Amino acid sequence: MTRKPIDILHVVHSLEPGGTERNLVRILHALGSRPHRHAVVTLRDSGPLSADLPDHVACYPLRIQGCNRLAGFALGNLCHHLGARILHARNTGCWFDATIAAALSPKTKLLLGYHGADRTTLPSARRRWTGRLASLTGAQFTSVSHAGRRHLSEQFGLTPQQVAFLPNGVDDRRLQSVSEGVRETLRREFDLPPEAVVVGIVGSLTPIKDHGTLLHAMFDAMKTRPQLHLLIVGDGPLRHELHRQVRELGMDPRVHFAGFRHDIPAILRAMDIYVNASLHEGMSNAVLEAMTAGLPLIVTEVGDHARLVHGNNGVDAGYVTQPGDIEELAFHLKTLADDPRLRQDMGGAARIHALDYDTKQMVDRYGSLYDSLLFPITNVRFSKGF
Repeated sequence: MTRKPIDILHVVHSLEPGGTERNLVRILHALGSRPHRHAVVTLRDSGPLSADLPDHVACYPLRIQGCNRLAGFALGNLCHHLGARILHARNTGCWFDATIAAALSPKTKLLLGYHGADRTTLPSARRRWTGRLASLTGAQFTSVSHAGRRHLSEQFGLTPQQVAFLPNGVDDRRLQSVSEGVRETLRREFDLPPEAVVVGIVGSLTPIKDHGTLLHAMFDAMKTRPQLHLLIVGDGPLRHELHRQVRELGMDPRVHFAGFRHDIPAILRAMDIYVNASLHEGMSNAVLEAMTAGLPLIVTEVGDHARLVHGNNGVDAGYVTQPGDIEELAFHLKTLADDPRLRQDMGGAARIHALDYDTKQMVDRYGSLYDSLLFPITNVRFSKGF
């Protein structure tokens, strides 16, 4: 019996619990009603989110260790074996191997996604060279943010017409389905006193998320605002280092590490203020989810954060700070800690702004993009409609 080809093979390093990876799982569930056949390949181990994939989506872990020059060849062999028609590499760290794989599988179209920087420095020469080479060989590109499109233009020499804009989206129904009593239940789980004003952050514990700046800003704010507590959700390589910093600053009783959680919509209900201190970002799924949950924001001026905060109606959903600015972040933390009405007003604005970023619209954009590549129409530009 002849194997049916895979229409879209998605490439990630691993299905670890990051924003890009969680969004991929949501998209694959939502695309189930379309005729496309999907599979996921992870360059490393499959990761915990592989268990959340739809039953009809297979995951192929290549388990490549370190920077292996043969990774692209292994990926190309898999493309050929599966008959993949589109290879969609979903972050810049996968671009090089995906470009090699597409060259080895000529019937496979290459789609390179940009979800934000994964390092604090400029893209390496190899990444810039890969992007430019891929563009010359017919690859298409996507970005989840306006800032990402500018970055691709400035750092990779791409024109805006070469980059499809596919903003992230959130499922309001998923967040609204959380039961009323979950706030109290979760606050008891983390030993949060009833009067606590809980500052929350959701994200991988990696340098790019800059939890260290948030910890020092909280240390400053907590000196005069005893009601402030910090809830850190996520896991990653800096876990032990952040625990050490908390101990050294004497913040143990008021900083709570939740680790990796599947119940993000519920855990957002335990928070009163949401912070994203990232040094680089595209369009943060976690920020969008916090907005949908009605939380006031304090975010750094990276990616499309300012667009999310200011919205289109002239009412701000929070504050925008400069990356790494401890004093500015601490000032805004104190302001929101002192003013419940301000938190409520900004949280309401956040919910309104989030309505512009709907999961259905996001999924429709992805579906239309895949259709345009699988069933191209003569003389229709790639960027049309995005």
